Amino acid sequence: SRRGRAGVTLEQARALAAGDLAAVDRLIRARLRSEVALADRMARYVVESGGKRLRAVLVLLCGRVLGGLRDRDASLLLAAVIEFIHAATLLHDDVVDASAVRRGRATANTVWSDGASVLAGDFFYSRAFEMITEIDRGPVARTLAAATNAIAEGELMELMHAGDAELDEARYLTIIEGKTAKLFEAACEAAACLEDADDTRVRALGAYGRLLGAAFQITDDAIDYREGNPEADKSVGDDLACGRMTLPFIYALREAEPADRALLLDALGAARRDRIPEVCAAMRRCGALGHALDRAREFSDRACAELDALEASEWREALAAVAEFAVSRGH
Repeated sequence: SRRGRAGVTLEQARALAAGDLAAVDRLIRARLRSEVALADRMARYVVESGGKRLRAVLVLLCGRVLGGLRDRDASLLLAAVIEFIHAATLLHDDVVDASAVRRGRATANTVWSDGASVLAGDFFYSRAFEMITEIDRGPVARTLAAATNAIAEGELMELMHAGDAELDEARYLTIIEGKTAKLFEAACEAAACLEDADDTRVRALGAYGRLLGAAFQITDDAIDYREGNPEADKSVGDDLACGRMTLPFIYALREAEPADRALLLDALGAARRDRIPEVCAAMRRCGALGHALDRAREFSDRACAELDALEASEWREALAAVAEFAVSRGH
């Protein structure tokens, strides 16, 4: 099921925001135009590569749940900015991970080059910060600046621990809070700031976003070891291939039988894709994916609990549906 607490699906949640989301899409396409032909082509390629615009949806739903959008133009700009920052991180991630496929298409670094992808990511970042100045709200700018810094630190921390068999669950959660959850948190918190919400509701929506982001990333990490899952955003085993230590692998190293643990350590050390089927089988035997999805569910439930600080409405139900979607993709 992908229904939220009150029975709203993600599709219905997106439908509620459809008019605003269409305006965000138009804004994204307009603001990515460039007189530099390569920048223009690469930006269009990234924008047209699919994706659910989930972070933009959150900006719009958070604005609406607080009675807005009070300043619709600023909210649309914020939604586009969040999507640009997200796109920049994906472009850079695919270079770092040497990924060849994302959302069923060749990655930009495969179509063009690593150098071009890094520079295209920089283009998305610079355009985002240009737009932040147009929003011209100090708390929003500070929130987004802090988020981009946290994302970079999270990515660097993850890189530091690549192949580290001693990484524990607590440090893993710190990593994903930076690299993934912080942008979800910033989207929700900044949207609340634009509505001039009181501190209680700003904090509640920020916490909702952070917990939702953690649930989303943990589920993604479980999906990476589930062969044939249509929700997979990349090739099965990408995490293992680049030595990324994620919750399923951390749990499996701790709980697997000795023979399976030896297999996992060998596969991690060699970073070999041909061991992926064996690794997935070992994870099934020790319940690693189930554990990860249970943890994701805990974060999703905690995210929904934060919504109790808001008045009941269809918009609040829609936010609960997004939290449900974050974990239901793994089933």
